[in-house]
Amino acid sequence: MSLIEDRFEDTLLIARQEPPAVLVMAVQGRWRLPTIHTAVHHPADVGPTRLAIRDQLGLDTAVLSCRHVDVADGRVRRLLELELLTGLSDESTLRWVQAGDLSHLVFVEPSQASLLDAWFLQAATPRATHDGRDWTVAGWWAHATSWIMRQFSARGLGPARAIEQVRAWEFSCVLRVQTDQEALFFKALPRSYASEPLLVRHLAEWEPASVPEVLATNAQERWLLMRSCRGRVLEAGAPLATWERVAGRYAELQIASTAHLGTLRALGCRERGPLELRTVIGALVEDEPALVGGAEHGLTAEEMRRLHTLRPELEAACDELAQSGLPAALEHGDLWSSNVYVADDRVAFIDWTDANLSHPFFSLMPLLQSASWDPYLSTVPDAQQRIVDRYLEPWTAYAPPESLRRAVTVARPLAAIHIAGSYWRDIPRPHGQWWLERMVPFFLRIALQEWAATRG
Repeated sequence: MSLIEDRFEDTLLIARQEPPAVLVMAVQGRWRLPTIHTAVHHPADVGPTRLAIRDQLGLDTAVLSCRHVDVADGRVRRLLELELLTGLSDESTLRWVQAGDLSHLVFVEPSQASLLDAWFLQAATPRATHDGRDWTVAGWWAHATSWIMRQFSARGLGPARAIEQVRAWEFSCVLRVQTDQEALFFKALPRSYASEPLLVRHLAEWEPASVPEVLATNAQERWLLMRSCRGRVLEAGAPLATWERVAGRYAELQIASTAHLGTLRALGCRERGPLELRTVIGALVEDEPALVGGAEHGLTAEEMRRLHTLRPELEAACDELAQSGLPAALEHGDLWSSNVYVADDRVAFIDWTDANLSHPFFSLMPLLQSASWDPYLSTVPDAQQRIVDRYLEPWTAYAPPESLRRAVTVARPLAAIHIAGSYWRDIPRPHGQWWLERMVPFFLRIALQEWAATRG
């Protein structure tokens, strides 16, 4: 079964604010909200959605939010609210309706009339955003793109040929800005992740080769404008030597971060080390609804029994890892291969939203999981061990190799619980991502597998 469904049927609530109106489509003398279908993309990736709207309806839009979601039979049915960014050129099948028009229209689906009634009532008063998710409100697009253009002008970057929204969800809104010479990326964050622009700017100052070049930040708005990374995303596949280079470079970045811990704390990086994890394990394993995580994706009764049985050993493992003699370091929090770019002369890491201060070896688990899915490595039997060995080389300044290998063994199952704990504790709410509740049991299951693999 799929962990995250990727077939979408989206009903579109395309709105304007002055005066408040919504686009409806004519269907044999009746009316309905437009609908599109897309597939094989992440739920937060709105590029395919906007492209389908452009191709099928001739409209340029920005996705504001997902107002409702229903999942059944492997298909996701969503109600998306969008802002129209350009004028309506063809009114032969689409028309604007205002609140006073609803009583005169016959809808294909009567429930849509009630839905629009509710929207017009809401539109009558200014909408407050949750957690500073300002991109969910009409008018934000103009505000953000105006700031981008001012940064371009101040830096002599020339005109932007196109600005495209590529991601929009509760965690961020990402725009791609295309010029004649290059692509840049703009990212807006909620208050829960206000530290990311500050952190990336700091990383760009003391480790410029390890992150995208930062052109501008806006701390108050939680905005970040960056150049795109050179090279190729690691997720696309790479030979073992490349994975080894990534592992070594990331270890060097973590070691360098140990000299900046005070600054990183001041920037908002949270403490998420083994001792903090120890305090979480008990409450996590007792939270049965979180372990069930949504029907067929939840832990089985046997897996839950094993997790409860292992709790004392897991807590003892946290104590052991805390006493491993390695310093706390910057931990990416989401070190999957999709967040790593490799060029001939550099390795760059993107998406520091979940960054924290922790035991450095917690980062290995997602990197090694990513490597296990790489077809380039499928014929190399010792690929993962070689990646681990390369990662550990810089750490020999702190402990002998045998001690480091023991710390990796202890860290691997704890790293999966570390990520499960982040989903359990830190996810901003409210949200419309139906699959997030599955992440806690998913990573706890990995923790059980890692425990069995490393302890026999």
